[in-house]
Amino acid sequence: MKQNDNIVKRIIKIFFVSITLFIFSINTIFAFNPNNPITVLSSSDPGGRNKISIANIRNSNYINFYVEQDWWNSQSQANRSKVENFANILASEFEHNMYPKIKTVLPDAANQINFNKKIEMVITPMVGSSQGYIKQEDFYDKSDYKNSNEGNVIYFNAQNIIKVFMPNNVLFSFFAHEVMHILSFQEKAVKRGIFEDTWLEEVRSEFLPHFLGYNNGTDSYINFRLKEGTNISEANIINWENTSTSYSLAALFGVYLEQRYTKDIIFETLKTHLTGIDSINYYLIKNGHKERFDEIYQDWTIAVALNDCNVNQKYCYKNLNVKIGIPGSTFFLPVNSDSVLSISDVSLRYQAKYQRIIGGSDTLEITFENPKTNQYRKVPILFKTIDGTKKLDFFIFNGNQESKIVIKDYKKNYTDMMIVPVFSNGQNDSSQLFKWNVNSINASSSPSTTVPSSTSNTQGKNDLIMKLQLQLIELLKQLLIILKQQRGI
Repeated sequence: MKQNDNIVKRIIKIFFVSITLFIFSINTIFAFNPNNPITVLSSSDPGGRNKISIANIRNSNYINFYVEQDWWNSQSQANRSKVENFANILASEFEHNMYPKIKTVLPDAANQINFNKKIEMVITPMVGSSQGYIKQEDFYDKSDYKNSNEGNVIYFNAQNIIKVFMPNNVLFSFFAHEVMHILSFQEKAVKRGIFEDTWLEEVRSEFLPHFLGYNNGTDSYINFRLKEGTNISEANIINWENTSTSYSLAALFGVYLEQRYTKDIIFETLKTHLTGIDSINYYLIKNGHKERFDEIYQDWTIAVALNDCNVNQKYCYKNLNVKIGIPGSTFFLPVNSDSVLSISDVSLRYQAKYQRIIGGSDTLEITFENPKTNQYRKVPILFKTIDGTKKLDFFIFNGNQESKIVIKDYKKNYTDMMIVPVFSNGQNDSSQLFKWNVNSINASSSPSTTVPSSTSNTQGKNDLIMKLQLQLIELLKQLLIILKQQRGI
């Protein structure tokens, strides 16, 4: 019944969105007028303006270029030359590389960009790290949306063009990202009367630069994204947060999907009335793949942290030279004494948490508790050895609520480990509690004197505190050594 109810809800949603698009007609003949002030997002404008005046600096077969007048008038001749040169280069790049490639995968949508429906590129300063944006209301008639500029308008951050160390690959990618938003709107909203889930919209827009070849070389777009935001302790692109980390992860996810299922899994999601996860599962079913989104998503969260094809081909990036920094939330264990580390946490749906444990004694007993049976199908745990190689294991529950992994001679062979729970079972729960604990046992300790757990008496707790204090100096020394050895996990 739940599955049927969800289908009915999606049909009702599509119906009402379609009715809305019918009532508010989408422009088929644009009337962009650069001679009058145009509307912009006040949240992106440095002065908080919602209207700016623009001046035309170049026209090409597919793109008209404009600059915000006040900013343009304040710029040196050198900066003006940079902008004009970039406009020339981008016009040629779009006509001879971007557009022909886009037409091979999205011919109908690409045809909505032509001599009569050019891209109107507005170069204007923006706040913070914004690269650019589109306004969906621009695709509607001004009589329906008063802030519509009635055109395929891309607003592009002027500051990025005049930066000294901003490679063309990155600038082209910013532009391609916004072009993909235009194409998505044409395929989903215009042709099918539906709006896409934000996270998949952004994954496609981050994937287009990769498809166009801008992830090649040292100045690749994806390396720019990774520098901006993957020093993280968790990953959740489904519940979109619109941060630098969100875009970095979206770029990685798109490339990962293409690597396993070709580019078609990205572009074919545009050619269906389904959205988000449903559209990806539809592609998988249609093309005879046994995997479903939830399984693929967990595989990806492992690949982000592990990225080692020698361990498993599913958990790495094969043809992409990237170094992904996932330090995770870090916890410490003494290396020469007994200790216990217990953690309780909550994971949102499709949220992966990267939880690293540094240190540990001779024998480690690692237990993961799955409070609601089968909410976590399996939970990966990654190990880094003394020589820098990586190993992967899983907590497997088989219908039980608890799974344990025991490792002998841990400190002789390993420097650290990372537990990566991800709640992606396709159920309706919005969050899930999990618990794990590590019992670190020193070989010289007597079995009768193991460290008491958190439920032991007060004296036991005091003894544990004293032991930890005595080990602090040694632990810090070990930590400095381990941190110097960190390469990935």
